[in-house]
Amino acid sequence: LDLDLRTPDGRWYLRGQATGSRHGGGAPELTLADGTALRRGDLGGGGFVSLGKQGGEPWRFDLVWEYESPRLDLNAAGYQKTQNEQKGRAVLRWVRPGGGGPFHEYLAFLGAETRWTTDGRGLNRGNALWVVAQVQLRSFHTIGTTLSLESDSDDVRELAGTGVALRRPGLAGAEVWVATDKGLPVWIELDLYATRNRSLGPLPATVSGGAQLTLAVRPHPRAETKLDLLLDDPRFAARWVEDLTSGDHLLAALHAPSLSVTLRQQLVLTPRLTLQGYAQLFAAAARYGPTYTAPASAGGVVGPSELAPGGAPTASPDYREAKLALNAVLRWEYRLGSTLFLVYTRAQAEPPWPGSDAPPLTLRPLRLARGPTTDTVLVKWTWRFGA
Repeated sequence: LDLDLRTPDGRWYLRGQATGSRHGGGAPELTLADGTALRRGDLGGGGFVSLGKQGGEPWRFDLVWEYESPRLDLNAAGYQKTQNEQKGRAVLRWVRPGGGGPFHEYLAFLGAETRWTTDGRGLNRGNALWVVAQVQLRSFHTIGTTLSLESDSDDVRELAGTGVALRRPGLAGAEVWVATDKGLPVWIELDLYATRNRSLGPLPATVSGGAQLTLAVRPHPRAETKLDLLLDDPRFAARWVEDLTSGDHLLAALHAPSLSVTLRQQLVLTPRLTLQGYAQLFAAAARYGPTYTAPASAGGVVGPSELAPGGAPTASPDYREAKLALNAVLRWEYRLGSTLFLVYTRAQAEPPWPGSDAPPLTLRPLRLARGPTTDTVLVKWTWRFGA
């Protein structure tokens, strides 16, 4: 059930939604990631309400409240981000879309958010505060930055299915991005970020970072080449590895870098004949350690004082992967509404690392050329009657 009300001038709004679910069929009982038991016939509910001012200058704002009960299950209808959560958010915006001085436009945001569980325990799933500032120059080049703070939080889904929350350390983050005018024949966009988790008990402080670069070249209105590079280098103070025979949980620090290189090509040969190409190389690796053990205490919270250094997994959880995806699409609209497609795709993946030793922590596609491949050729013909 949806609600969407606006003033005649469109500046003020009130939106809302209510939703519900009833679990039926399948297994008699399912255990969700936060430990909630979902049985046949169980009902769940949720919704949100949002009000604010989205027009006018310079002040605008949004106030949002969301609620998802522990047994709300919308996965059969689409992707469900979470459940067992209530969230309040407030965002204050100062905008000047008409610009002024050397700027074509400029804006600043101040936002705050708080999240709690709805299962009666009232666990704090996180609080956040962020500031955003962005300016667009008269040349249509853009510069922006974000500063953020997050408090310690209780993660009710990391120790999946146990009902035990893991307390995570808070963090501070910064992001900066620049982009040239995207109307130019050559434009570039660069985004850099860094975060630092504070130390908490035996968990040391960790620093993560990443970068995303987009380069587009359009030498002619009929041709465009676009290259995307994404490098992510996250470090986590503690992630679940496995449950030990004693019933305790084994956790470990995690370093999990990843790299994605994507090339897109569009070429308009004639008004009715186009060629599109796509290629992506993806690589990821993970290295766990040092390790910690946490006692099994159903319904409780694993805090820093309960983590004991030590413990060994039954097998190395370290991994690495590399994948290559290629496709090319030739599209010919030989008559109005009638089209012929010729599609070629290739998928290749690095084989499992041999032996029992942990794979190296590198993003180089060391064994990708030895991996199995799947090549597919597809021809699709559509014919519009009466055209």
